[in-house]
Amino acid sequence: MISSAIGHLIELSLPTEIDKRKGKWSLQDLPVIPEDFQLKPIAKTENRYRLLCRLMERQDVDEVVNACDAGREGELIFRYLIKLAGIKKPLRRLWLQSMTSDAIRSAFAHLRSDREMIPLAEAAVCRSESD
Repeated sequence: MISSAIGHLIELSLPTEIDKRKGKWSLQDLPVIPEDFQLKPIAKTENRYRLLCRLMERQDVDEVVNACDAGREGELIFRYLIKLAGIKKPLRRLWLQSMTSDAIRSAFAHLRSDREMIPLAEAAVCRSESD
């Protein structure tokens, strides 16, 4: 089964959404560095997020392949999706640098392990949280 994320589906929660007791915040409150950055679906793409969650949770899906764009942003889109959805299934990575039929076949024949992608995933999350 194949589906698409259609771009970013998940975003970091704003500081006011994390701790509602603080109410409105100002520049004097900066830096705001939470212990754990909370994620939330982007409102305009929430239906796609819910669809992908249902697909990944299916009993006949035994692994999930990240086929997002090769690079940090593609990795971030996927990692935030997996984290918020709570998916614990094995993960692999399709790494495409070309969209030719031969390149696609070759990439599927040589899927990367999740472990191999951890440094890129950590760089993506670090960049997102620091922004």
